[in-house]
Amino acid sequence: MVLESPGSPPLRAPSLEDTLIHTVSQSEQDGVTELRRIVDLDRIVGQRELDWDYVRRSAAEAGLYGFLCVTLCLAHRLLGTTIPHDLLAGEGLRSADRLRIAGLRPEQRVVGGADTGTVAESYAFRLLCARPDHRQQWLRDRLRGIGDPLRWVWEGGQTPDEVEDEKTTGPAFVLKLLLVMSILQASTWMARFRGGPPEFWSTPTAS
Repeated sequence: MVLESPGSPPLRAPSLEDTLIHTVSQSEQDGVTELRRIVDLDRIVGQRELDWDYVRRSAAEAGLYGFLCVTLCLAHRLLGTTIPHDLLAGEGLRSADRLRIAGLRPEQRVVGGADTGTVAESYAFRLLCARPDHRQQWLRDRLRGIGDPLRWVWEGGQTPDEVEDEKTTGPAFVLKLLLVMSILQASTWMARFRGGPPEFWSTPTAS
């Protein structure tokens, strides 16, 4: 969007829709554990009616659609934010992924903060929210020992040398991660058999 003021040159600024996508990307970097990001989303959505088709499309192109659904669902459940029903239902995500995401209890992750769960569970959560092709590439990179080159930025270091060597790469870590996801899959199906998995998503709308 362009902001114009008499006597000043036009100023380009991100739209509310782009600001929402940026906030979702920040929440993704935090592992969806920061309540302040959810509060920011609530405030953005409350400004005016958004172009939700643009939001869906931009999130999908950026590989953030799963995180968009999860963070907006959290804003709705924790703060009562009004969100389109298809996003609250996680429509567009695979049914198995929705079940496993719910099994990792996203609300407890936000309430408990960054220390909630194990490191493997945190990575599993982010993988389940990621776009399938991004997920596969991420697993291939980790298997080959390639970590996140910007990890030192996310952890607040001034230089890469100020952050400990990453211990989340290599075959052993990937095997552990896949084991966690397999256990999570089994536990969600057991919960379903006993009366239903943890409630998180709304009931999908009819096609």
